[in-house]
Amino acid sequence: MFQNIINNEEQSEQNINRKIQFKNLFKINDIVLYAIAFLVSMVGIDNELAPFGLAIFAAACSNRIPIGILYIFILVGTFIGFGVSGVLSFLITSLILIAMMLIFRPRIKENDRNEIQKLGIYLAIATFAVQASKMFFSIFLIYDLIVSIMLAIITYIFYKIFSNSLIVITKYGIKKAFSIEEVMGASLLISIALCAFSKLHIFGLSITNIFSIMIVLFLGWKNGMLVGGTAGITIGMVLGIINSAEPILVASYAISGMIAGILNKLGKIGVIIGFCVGNAILTYVANGNTVPIITIREILIASLGLLVIPKKVNIDITEIINTRKCLPTAAGRLEEKKETANKLNSVSETIMDMANSYNEAAQKSLKEENIEDIAKENFKEEVLDNLGDISENLLYEDILTSADEILDETYELLREKDEISENEFIKILENVKNYKLAIPEESTDINAIIKILNNTYRINKLNTIWKQKEASNKKVLANQLGGVSKVISSIAEDITEEEKKTEKDKPEYKLVVGCSTATKHKSEVSGDTNIRTKLNDGKYMLAISDGMGSGQVAKKSSTTVIKMLEKLLKTGFDNEISIGLINSAVNLNSNEETYATIDISIIDLNKGNIEFVKNGACPTFVKSGNKVEVIKAVSFPAGILDKIDMVVYDKDLKENDIIIMCSDGIIESNTEYKNKEIWLKELLENISTNDVQKISDIILQESIDNGYGIAKDDMTVIVSKIMKA
Repeated sequence: MFQNIINNEEQSEQNINRKIQFKNLFKINDIVLYAIAFLVSMVGIDNELAPFGLAIFAAACSNRIPIGILYIFILVGTFIGFGVSGVLSFLITSLILIAMMLIFRPRIKENDRNEIQKLGIYLAIATFAVQASKMFFSIFLIYDLIVSIMLAIITYIFYKIFSNSLIVITKYGIKKAFSIEEVMGASLLISIALCAFSKLHIFGLSITNIFSIMIVLFLGWKNGMLVGGTAGITIGMVLGIINSAEPILVASYAISGMIAGILNKLGKIGVIIGFCVGNAILTYVANGNTVPIITIREILIASLGLLVIPKKVNIDITEIINTRKCLPTAAGRLEEKKETANKLNSVSETIMDMANSYNEAAQKSLKEENIEDIAKENFKEEVLDNLGDISENLLYEDILTSADEILDETYELLREKDEISENEFIKILENVKNYKLAIPEESTDINAIIKILNNTYRINKLNTIWKQKEASNKKVLANQLGGVSKVISSIAEDITEEEKKTEKDKPEYKLVVGCSTATKHKSEVSGDTNIRTKLNDGKYMLAISDGMGSGQVAKKSSTTVIKMLEKLLKTGFDNEISIGLINSAVNLNSNEETYATIDISIIDLNKGNIEFVKNGACPTFVKSGNKVEVIKAVSFPAGILDKIDMVVYDKDLKENDIIIMCSDGIIESNTEYKNKEIWLKELLENISTNDVQKISDIILQESIDNGYGIAKDDMTVIVSKIMKA
């Protein structure tokens, strides 16, 4: 019966989720997107070529927008605009695109808010393949081949535009600001959609022109000359291409939009006057008469539409356009620096106070002498409370009269075995009471007592574990907050310095770097991650992180470590704080076993020295001529300990010194030596070339050869050489 209830609840929850997902497909933003996709798919170039439906479909796939309903609207729009042949062409092209996405996995950029999946090349290939295939069923003409190539290029271009513009439609009202590229792309997309009404005229007025003018007026009113002029250029361009209009139309929209934007401080009336003035000036310059390029009636109707739009309707692009003065006064800069420094110091002190509070709470909770005593006392109290419910029990009085001794021994036995039996408890009672207990064979009293003891201990043990985990997390958080406080404090000190920092001369040294990698045999993803990047003050960082094992889990842990390391060091955190924060963050996920080694080399190109920072990492080799020095350390990988003992070395370098870093897949590939680094040291001593990439390739190939041609583990090797600049 209970199973049926659970199944019914699960079924009900699934139905609710389906309803929620179904509703999410018909939000206002999605309905607008469906309408625009429908109109765009009806539009073509010279009423023959139809790249826009394909472009918006691929852009939706790239942005991971649900495409089921969208696909249907595009199909219907394509059928209305281009008939059966257009639908067939779209169907075949889209199916080829989907097949290529499944066979050749596209590159994915999760940190890209727009074009997450890179589908441009796939779309161009699919478009060209379908268009070119038509030539095999008719007379082959060079013109048709050129048209196929051009259509593929046009589709690719508009795919790129739409990829960066769909976010304005899908996130309008949710996202606070958009980039100028996104706003311009959305304006262009809407203009193309309006071209579906190009043949629709009311009293001789073009619906397409009226709405296009409204868009230019709106953007000029809200964002000024730059956006107004740019909107005019893009909209005029697309109208000219699609409708085969005169080139002067593009200039008319551009000039009118720019002047409208200049007068945006006068409000809507100023924007309307500016657009009319721009159109009148270009009309006179172009043909010297009074026949307007854009009809006055269309401008007036669009102006009425602008006047109706509420002021609260807005598309904010303040992320791109900075409204602050570019050249503040010296006094203003000094006051601003002091105020900023004071605020940073205040924030730093607050964060440090928080860190101290968390640390004190953690230390208090983690005192070893208190943990077991508190757990035992809690166990005894809870047992006595539970025994009160069975006061008629045969053994109740015997336990109550000597509760401390009996429960102390019981607790120690439970700590050892996690569970106590009836015979073991009776033995404890008899030892404490010094007499033999006579318990009837059919009595259930002893069984009831045993259940209370075992259940109470299990619950008490879980509570103790959670308290220890909570205290440990407080300690981790305290370490993180303390590190952040130090960095903020150091930034404040830099700001308050009176002397101006002059730009440093060109570094005395330069670095040449080579890298080679291999993935473990039969593993899809390497668990190694490496980075080679410039830091501040003429420093260069090389780093390898080796996740435990191979595959996605190992890759996730090593990538997390490397990304955090790069961001922290570039932000200004020092090595010790950075690795401490990384270890704390990884330690919080220790249940997932996300452990990873950290091997860092930081080369100062001004001083010509190197700093090695190692945490659970393989040895690093420094080759100077034929001499090879081995630098190694023994420590645990990041995430295993609450607090790590980081091993740091510092060494001066000479010109042409070569630094070799590698993951354990390289070192441990040779099983003939007890000390694994010896074989690589001997190999480096015998290598005569100074080319870092060749050295890197030789080491990798030798490591694979050690496994008889099979990479037994993920392998990464980075070779760098310091040279005079």
